[in-house]
Amino acid sequence: GSDDGTVGVWEASSGNLISCCEGHEGSVMIVAWSRDGRMIASGSDDGTVGVWEASSGNLISCCEGHEGSVMIVAWSRDGRMIAS
Repeated sequence: GSDDGTVGVWEASSGNLISCCEGHEGSVMIVAWSRDGRMIASGSDDGTVGVWEASSGNLISCCEGHEGSVMIVAWSRDGRMIAS
């Protein structure tokens, strides 16, 4: 995670930034890839869970409702749900 509220997606072999997911108002505490590798879920100390398109960095949805930091996120096996 990052203190600047972003999630960076980097090419492992070159270190090039592929996309930057911007939208959290607090530090990013945790990230998790979907099983198909197309999406990333992120938890933040702003109490939200972001769901991002990995290739573009576009925010797909923002899940609100926690009153504190989101420390853990996990995808369901079918990729349809996220637990936080």
